[in-house]
Amino acid sequence: MLVPEASVWVAYTPPDGATFGRYIQRNPDAMRIDSIFRDTCHELLRRQRDFDTISEQFLQQGLVRDGRLHVGPEAFRVLILPEPRMLHPKTLAAVRSFVEAGSYAAIVGSLPFRTPGQGTDTTITQAAKSLLAEFPQRTLHVEQIGKLTPLTNWLNARVPNPVAWDGPEGVRLLQRQEPGRRIILIANPGKTPAQGWMTVPAPGQVSLWNPETGGIEDLGAVTAGAQTTIAVPAESARILVLESGRD
Repeated sequence: MLVPEASVWVAYTPPDGATFGRYIQRNPDAMRIDSIFRDTCHELLRRQRDFDTISEQFLQQGLVRDGRLHVGPEAFRVLILPEPRMLHPKTLAAVRSFVEAGSYAAIVGSLPFRTPGQGTDTTITQAAKSLLAEFPQRTLHVEQIGKLTPLTNWLNARVPNPVAWDGPEGVRLLQRQEPGRRIILIANPGKTPAQGWMTVPAPGQVSLWNPETGGIEDLGAVTAGAQTTIAVPAESARILVLESGRD
């Protein structure tokens, strides 16, 4: 997910008082951009879709290969741009290359209408519209900010989550993959215990680690698509490790 840093800074007005309330009064646009960014993050987390954030600089420096954006050791198939009011032309060019390679991009909120050094710039808006029009199956523009379900529905239809959680929606997932091993953090920030079923994407040996005690429970061998029961205490987490011996 692209962090809309430039959009926030260009909308920022230094407060003339010491209180945070005065900052809010002086910066309605910056607060709006921040709110859309946070709401987008919360919608993805609510639907158990984990993500990383990226700056324009790193996005421009990323390498598009095999239908993915490669940034350091990580690779991504989807890029989400929340409220990108100001966007460098090189950034949008990188997004276009990403989509042309077969990946997916979604804009949440306003289309870009400013560029650094130029200010209001109709060419960046037109370029964004052209991208959406040319690749309707691989791009999405969510204009109704209060309704972000279309974003996660679109995402799940095109890039299904390899790990499915069937349980309380307050649970959060964070996945990392290493050669032969998938690591899934299952966090429960709620005030009550949560129990659900985790569907694993590949056969292998499953274990569950309790980070509070260091204890490791061997859950045995599973097949692809098998469901494993997971119980997570309130305000706690568990880490599921799937050793597949491949990938």
